[in-house]
Amino acid sequence: MGIIYTLLSIVWFIVYVIFINYLRKWLLTPIIQRMMEKATGIVLIGFGLKLALERQH
Repeated sequence: MGIIYTLLSIVWFIVYVIFINYLRKWLLTPIIQRMMEKATGIVLIGFGLKLALERQH
C-alpha cells in the first residue's frame, strides 16, 4: 500500500510540474502579459479611487 501511494504521488507531481510548465509558457505570452498589466492597472486605480472617496470617521 505504501508503494502504491508513493507511485501515485510521483505521478501526481510529474503531472503537476508539466501543467505548471505549460501554464508558465502561456502566462509569458505577450498578449497575456498585456492583459495582466491592464487588469492590475484597473485594480490599482479602483483602490486609489476607493481610498480617495472614503470618508474619515
